[in-house]
Amino acid sequence: MAELQDILKNLNKIKVNDLLKRIDVVIYIIFLSLGLLFSNQIVKAQKKKITAIKEEIVVEEQKILLGKELVSVDNDVLLIIKDYLKKDSAQIINFLQQSALEAGVRIVSLNPDKSKENSYIEVALFNLVLEAEYKNLCKFISLLELQKDLVQIESISIKSRLLQSRIQDANNDDSNLLLVNMVISTTFMKER
Repeated sequence: MAELQDILKNLNKIKVNDLLKRIDVVIYIIFLSLGLLFSNQIVKAQKKKITAIKEEIVVEEQKILLGKELVSVDNDVLLIIKDYLKKDSAQIINFLQQSALEAGVRIVSLNPDKSKENSYIEVALFNLVLEAEYKNLCKFISLLELQKDLVQIESISIKSRLLQSRIQDANNDDSNLLLVNMVISTTFMKER
């Protein structure tokens, strides 16, 4: 642009008649002026394109940051729900046996039952028959409640061993024992 201004100043100094005699110089000046004008337009268009590209880069960087944040949130969710993902029956049976031992409860029988499931969760059922004193039964139930897994007592039936011990043996010392039938369910999230 500065060159164009310099050329125009110099044109004012040159006489128009002298200039017309030199048609080649006039054509050169016209082409030079047009070239400068077009190059200025090209520079403006390129600046607009560069600005648009920079804006796109910002948007893409935001998308990348959002994607990284989503991955981080997904990992956090997996850490939170890992305790609620499906375990095999052996793990659950082992947990029930350990809890019974800790509570002073005797497991008479422990059998997996049919599972229920929907699109997001699966519920594993276990039939459990116990012999225990009342306080030990309460401790066993308390241990179930403290479990990280979603353990629920679906049904419970408690009978006194006193009636059965009278029938079987009047001298038996198991008169304080209760016979407990339970159905326990454990709820798990299905893995994605």
